[in-house]
Amino acid sequence: MMLNRLGKKGTVGLEMNDTHLKAVELAKKGGQAQLVNYGSQPLPGGIIQDGVVVNKEALGSALSEFWQKQGFQGRDVVIGISNQEILVRFASLPKVEQTKLDSMVKFQAQELLPLDISAVVFDYSVIGEKEVDENPMWEILLVAGKSGMIYDFIDALEIAKLNIKEIEVLPLSLMRMLSAEDQGQVVTVVDISGGVNNLLVLNEGTPRLARMMPTFESTREDTSQDPVEDEAGTGDGADQVAASREVTLEEPSAEAVDNRELGFIVNNIRMSIDFYQSQNQENPVEGIRISGSGARNDELKGMLSAELMVPVESVEPLSTMEVEESIRMASEKEFALCISLAYRGLEVD
Repeated sequence: MMLNRLGKKGTVGLEMNDTHLKAVELAKKGGQAQLVNYGSQPLPGGIIQDGVVVNKEALGSALSEFWQKQGFQGRDVVIGISNQEILVRFASLPKVEQTKLDSMVKFQAQELLPLDISAVVFDYSVIGEKEVDENPMWEILLVAGKSGMIYDFIDALEIAKLNIKEIEVLPLSLMRMLSAEDQGQVVTVVDISGGVNNLLVLNEGTPRLARMMPTFESTREDTSQDPVEDEAGTGDGADQVAASREVTLEEPSAEAVDNRELGFIVNNIRMSIDFYQSQNQENPVEGIRISGSGARNDELKGMLSAELMVPVESVEPLSTMEVEESIRMASEKEFALCISLAYRGLEVD
């Protein structure tokens, strides 16, 4: 990882889904990204639904309580958003100068996005280049989200007196989960958590398909959940010794899901990979990596491997991103997205 590019200040990666608030605090100490705090807190129903804020005042209050209870020191936050009001598109445009590319992307966005451009916030990145009929082209990743949805998250964090450093679309956060070996392959990374499941297909580290998929629970009329207790790890530096304990997040439980839910998850992943491979037959998916609560479910991993005939493994985000544990984190897979978001915050300092 490019540790020399990390900023000095700490940052918090925050994930807000239908059932939980989750956060990880990282700092750069001695040239090393270091875990200093993490935690989770159940989120009452009716605040976020399918990844969209329903009650921003209640969310702001819940965030204030969460920060105080878990003892996060930093208030600079990178948040991840994932819902059906966000679109990710891939496009090829003529290779022109950056000043002209901005205008070209804005014009093409009206063609690529089935939304009123005046009602969305959008951004783009150049992810590569290629030739089409001997013409040089930029490969573009375009992301757009409805303005009202995004500002509901912003307003909630302002209520909690938190400073947003960056907003990232959660499927794209999965890019940082790749091991050195995965960087040379075609790999699908999937995060299975509460509210929306996120999927990203990467070819040698470059994103090629991003999907935000509903969970099985979100398709059922009864989405009520049993109350759960808070569990977290805390710490304020390398010199602090924290008790080691497993953090079990009572999201739609990976171990307790029935065959219908497993089938639903596997089918969504298979359809996404099938779509990718229909467009990229020369570069088939060589492996699947799982994060979130689904990473604990060996039955799910076995079903995916049998269905798609590729190896399926859990991610190891702390080692992949070279994060030192000043406190022990026994549940890094469930906090993988938060780790990635916090790491992004160090990169942009």
